[in-house]
Amino acid sequence: MFKKIYKTLGRFFDPYKQSIFFFDFRFMHGAFIFFASAAAFLMRAKQPVESLFSNPLVFLPNYLIHESAHNLSWKFVWWMQYPIGHCPGKVPFCIDLGEWLSIVAGSGTEVMVPAMLLLLALQLRGGRMLKPLLFYWLSTTLYNTAVYVSDARASKLFLTSSDMMTNYKPGEVKGDWYNILVPINMLKWDTAIGIVLYILAALSLTLAFYTLWYIITKSEKHIQADRHTDPWETAEIENKKTNNTLEIINPKTLKDPFKDEHGNFLN
Repeated sequence: MFKKIYKTLGRFFDPYKQSIFFFDFRFMHGAFIFFASAAAFLMRAKQPVESLFSNPLVFLPNYLIHESAHNLSWKFVWWMQYPIGHCPGKVPFCIDLGEWLSIVAGSGTEVMVPAMLLLLALQLRGGRMLKPLLFYWLSTTLYNTAVYVSDARASKLFLTSSDMMTNYKPGEVKGDWYNILVPINMLKWDTAIGIVLYILAALSLTLAFYTLWYIITKSEKHIQADRHTDPWETAEIENKKTNNTLEIINPKTLKDPFKDEHGNFLN
């Protein structure tokens, strides 16, 4: 039952077995991923790591996706006019669900675009070639989100309005993540959430370099694999062939024509 579910999900999400779960892993590969991710996390605010996460090349597309998601989502959810948050109390804070969702859509869409493209690449034969770029893009969006989540209470960052024209000095207005976390009573967890996102960003950046190296060094293997119409079916046939071969060469399964069933020589 479990094997059938595994095969069904595998065919659906990774029909050509291109994800890192089907890489030819070695212990040193795992050690590299762990220590490189840890180094990227610890040096996230230092050069050159910070420039890898945040630079003009990735800032513009991320910024446009973020702000466009705010504007477009508001047009779809404006009708959801019922409050969420902590309305009663000495310091009331209410926000309409539609407005809250439009705020979440900014960072949410920014991260989801490269994540969904990464899943889509697995559906394409040879789509593994896009994985280094998409992992890198994903790492930059996770890093940007982590920066703003961690600043929810501190309000030390310069901010830009969704009209892409109005700028605010630090502390002049509250950022998106303040308005996201306060209604769900999670503002005190802003730095903890930021740490988790920083770790995921460091891991994604490491996987970008690792998959690039793996694809280059295993290119011939991938070319051979891409010739198969169905890698899942091919693997099953190869397993059957292996099992049959083992049965044939197993001495216990071979009958000696000069002996009877008790092992005595025939007259």
